[in-house]
Amino acid sequence: MASSNSLFILIPLLTATLFTITLCSISVDSSVIYPLNCTQKLLPTPCSSYLYHISEGGLTTEQIASYYSVNTSQIQPIKHNAKQDYVVSVPCGCKDVNGTVSYFYDTSYTVQTGDTLDNVTTKIYSGQPWKAGGDSIFAGQIIPIHLVCGCLEGVSQVVVTYTVQDQDTLSGIAGLLSSTVEGIQSLNPILTQNPGFLDVGWVLFVPMQTKGTQSSS
Repeated sequence: MASSNSLFILIPLLTATLFTITLCSISVDSSVIYPLNCTQKLLPTPCSSYLYHISEGGLTTEQIASYYSVNTSQIQPIKHNAKQDYVVSVPCGCKDVNGTVSYFYDTSYTVQTGDTLDNVTTKIYSGQPWKAGGDSIFAGQIIPIHLVCGCLEGVSQVVVTYTVQDQDTLSGIAGLLSSTVEGIQSLNPILTQNPGFLDVGWVLFVPMQTKGTQSSS
């Protein structure tokens, strides 16, 4: 189970891939992104991918679509615990963003009065932008947003960019997005380097079966 700004220690179960995690009192920085590496020569055209949008409430699908520069038909509701989030279908491509060659989807955002870079990054784009904007922003400014995404060979799976939320477990994320714990670990080496550690705000890449997500009813 993930909890904001807290370190958790894994207590492994003997017979399953479920994770039981115990609270410890060490503070950590939970905003971590490790983009998927790619080679531009090997991906001449974008692939289909999904971005997981955490609903903060009050936004219509039209507003969400405008933030991601997509049509409303590219937005699918998904039920996460007791609330409704969304997955956004976007074309993902191999790009060089400020010296980092990885998979990205680009959009832009017009800064509103009262916005801060942190609010734009976390509240609107679920913590998934790669070094969005500069150190300061001002109302009316149009800032580029580079959202991390992923591509896989073959057509049986697509990559979902997912931001860890409170109470999440790897097995729960796998069930939510029609994936497996092993599949998630294969795309996120940090999970195997530090087994059992999962924190709110981490951005993970989830290989989802093309049959899709569990839509909200």
